[in-house]
Amino acid sequence: MHCIYTINHFKNFERYRKRSITFDRCNMQLLSDFMTYLIQDEGQNDNTHRSKAHYSRKKNRNTISKILTNIKFFFTWCRKRYGITEVGNIADFQVPTAKYGDPITLTQEEKRRMFETDMEDENLEFIRDLFYFQCSIGARVSDFFKLKVENLMLDDGEWCIRYMPSKTKESTAIACRIPLTEKALEIVSKYKDEERHPKMPLFDFPKHAQTYNDSLKKVFQKAGLDRTVVVYNAYDEAEFKPLYELAKSKFARSNFIDTLVGKGVTDNIICTMSGHAPGS
Repeated sequence: MHCIYTINHFKNFERYRKRSITFDRCNMQLLSDFMTYLIQDEGQNDNTHRSKAHYSRKKNRNTISKILTNIKFFFTWCRKRYGITEVGNIADFQVPTAKYGDPITLTQEEKRRMFETDMEDENLEFIRDLFYFQCSIGARVSDFFKLKVENLMLDDGEWCIRYMPSKTKESTAIACRIPLTEKALEIVSKYKDEERHPKMPLFDFPKHAQTYNDSLKKVFQKAGLDRTVVVYNAYDEAEFKPLYELAKSKFARSNFIDTLVGKGVTDNIICTMSGHAPGS
């Protein structure tokens, strides 16, 4: 999806320039011009060069960084995969770094309140339990939703989750092994189905991450997690929002890492348990 999104922007840029983009014309200057084009809202009010299916809006720093990273990677891939040498000094082009705010974590009191609140709705209760379990293992939502029954195992007398994080499996090939807390085991027991095949999902996960995030916002609001949080958008503008409006699956991962740091766990072990690349 991101590739199609990037290609659409690059095609519109080509129409805007009124010149074909070929490999022998691809260099740092081209990417610099492309970046200026994106910053200036793709020709601003001139819509004649855009495809009818393409909708342009003001792009923040992170979006522009993602688009340029994808394009730069494409040219690098062409050089390695097909031996195309006409590409100019693309490798020297510096993509502007994305800017992200500090990770948002829950306090122990907020976690306790969320876990003890009567959700008065079976689906919200299930989403709440899923989130608490995710906080216990720190998996990215993409890896979390892929967990199978076989990923739950008894290892040296200790129940744990073992999985291979998709984002770093090619660079590190190190599996994550996370011992389960008592509350995490309670959640497993609560939704355990003895008839599930080892290859079946560990839980009846939501079909989409966005559905999960939307439900989490309701869970947070139901639990009264409404403290004001200051966040900075990609335009460096401060925004003040209640915690429940920002709720998303990424909070679970941040809480997992924050808990390990608070216990004095070393960075190397945190990277191994969370699936982070060393030094990231």
